[in-house]
Amino acid sequence: MIRIAVDFNTMTMDPQERVWIPVRAAQQLAHCLKPGLSIVLYDESLEVEAVAEYDEVDEGWWARPDQATYRDLASP
Repeated sequence: MIRIAVDFNTMTMDPQERVWIPVRAAQQLAHCLKPGLSIVLYDESLEVEAVAEYDEVDEGWWARPDQATYRDLASP
């Protein structure tokens, strides 16, 4: 599964509570990123499985996290 570093704080900007996929990451993954693709989002302390979505209005990629798959990476 593709892993993408994200800023989970972007969820607060989206009424649907999706996570913004950074433009640079989307450009690097342009050959394989498609709507419905299962991916893993992560930062230094958290990881979650998600589904990629393209937003026509924002003209950008978002990911819808699966709440049941959150993993705390900071804990041993």
